Amino acid sequence: MEYLFGDSVTALDEDGAGIGVTFQTGPPRRFDLVIGADGLHSNVRRLAFGEESRITEFIGAYLAVFAMPAHDGPDGEARAYTAPGRTAAYYTAAHLDEARAVLIFRRDRAHDYHHRDIPRQKALVREAFAGAGWEVPRLLDAMDAASAFYFDSITQVRMDGWSRGRVSLAGDAAMRESRSRGLRGGPDQGTDDGLNDLSDQALKEHQGCAGQQSGQELGHRYTLR
Repeated sequence: MEYLFGDSVTALDEDGAGIGVTFQTGPPRRFDLVIGADGLHSNVRRLAFGEESRITEFIGAYLAVFAMPAHDGPDGEARAYTAPGRTAAYYTAAHLDEARAVLIFRRDRAHDYHHRDIPRQKALVREAFAGAGWEVPRLLDAMDAASAFYFDSITQVRMDGWSRGRVSLAGDAAMRESRSRGLRGGPDQGTDDGLNDLSDQALKEHQGCAGQQSGQELGHRYTLR
């Protein structure tokens, strides 16, 4: 397995013999198959299927997760605060060197922000939890100091198909219901399962790979329903 860090795909050029991939900084390369497993804001999906706004549906909430010092968390347990439209929790576990905090809040309309703008994301969380009691102010201070921070919308990806020619999507890029179990009762399928299913089947042989992708996709789509 080869890993390329600090780079991004900027163009896909498919022909009968394979697919050419242009990178932002590295030299162009050719492959038999491209699998986009790059999350809700998938760059591969945008290049092969179109803009994100056409195929995603915001379903009413946001989630923030971040690390905080372990001594600030409960010893091997979770604690939570719930109020209308917002929930805050934090926990520790034996396998974690740090505690984890989780903040969730509802919103009727999607916020306007860039998914890589962390200061703006933290500001939105602070705005949503302004005036909250319990230990929320301490959690917000820990969020500001956190180096490991995740924030995103609760969003459903809705597509007619997950494969197009020699490009396939897997995990959150294809079917993400962003950590929304309990909001709509839908499945939260991980990247690993989708990626393994597609790659094991489609890479068995290069000839007719598009047909193999389609068959695998139909089976997985039936499972999601």
